[in-house]
Amino acid sequence: MASTLPLNTAESKQEDWDDFVAEIPECAHLVSSGKTFDCLRNLPSNSTSLVEHIMPSKPISRQIYPWVPTIDEGQEGSLLPDFPSKLFERGEFPKVPVLAGTCLDEGMSTNYSDVVTKILTALKARFLSALFQL
Repeated sequence: MASTLPLNTAESKQEDWDDFVAEIPECAHLVSSGKTFDCLRNLPSNSTSLVEHIMPSKPISRQIYPWVPTIDEGQEGSLLPDFPSKLFERGEFPKVPVLAGTCLDEGMSTNYSDVVTKILTALKARFLSALFQL
């Protein structure tokens, strides 16, 4: 199994972002104001609000992976100004050597643990029934 995380635009991730900010008491009043980054950046360095509220906001997320890279179209200096395929097509990528690799069955333990458990249970049952001729 090989896959990549889905890429979404900032607009499609706005609800998840708003839910996250709403969980942080110091910034909750700024949800959807466009000033949330400033509020989060100005939290005291010893504040634990960010860490404490990342996980509570995940269960109400509309997507499986709410914290993935997001396309910031038209934003100068953003990490992903457009879809990587479009950037590649336009030649807008660093021209550096790349080392790539794969991992057999990456993600199987997190994405399909219930399926794997069912398969292993079925295999054990068949093995035991064949072994003991049940």
